[in-house]
Amino acid sequence: MKHRLSAVGLQRLLVISLIFLIGLSSFGFYMLGDLLRTTALASNHAKIDATLGRNDVEQLERLEAYLNDNEQTVRRASGIVADTKEYQYQNQIVADINTYAGRAGVTVLGFNFSATTSTDPKTQNTQGTNTGGIKTLPAILTLKNPVAYRNFLRFIKAIEQNLTKMQIKGITMSPETSNSANITNPTIELEIYVR
Repeated sequence: MKHRLSAVGLQRLLVISLIFLIGLSSFGFYMLGDLLRTTALASNHAKIDATLGRNDVEQLERLEAYLNDNEQTVRRASGIVADTKEYQYQNQIVADINTYAGRAGVTVLGFNFSATTSTDPKTQNTQGTNTGGIKTLPAILTLKNPVAYRNFLRFIKAIEQNLTKMQIKGITMSPETSNSANITNPTIELEIYVR
């Protein structure tokens, strides 16, 4: 049994084949377009990431150049607060203050690291305070009587110019009645900054 296709049958087969090929081509073009969109999106993300990475690298290079240009300032900034290990058991604080006192011609009689004598409730603290990783500890210095007023001023200046590892919070003193160039009973209240 042989099948013969008539002209109408052949025309229908040809139309169906064309519709199938058009549908298949449309689907192929759609898939290819989707693939191109995905590739373009990935490419854009990679470009943005590269730009951000380049900006980060440039910013880090500028920061490194700034730190190199200001190395002395960075070193001085690290010296602003005393390191707790460096000042362990207050030995270094005592040594620093004794050095300042020796240079100024003043003798320190005693150190009290346990409390302050301030009447300001904000500075009364026996434990120290901890703010932002920096701890403040109170200390009171007692000096030998009598003290020449000029030497006392030199001692205070040395403490105040120590890159703020310590700061004077209060001073008490009395004039010496027999010599107006001297003072008696001087005590200095300090706040010491440690990490």
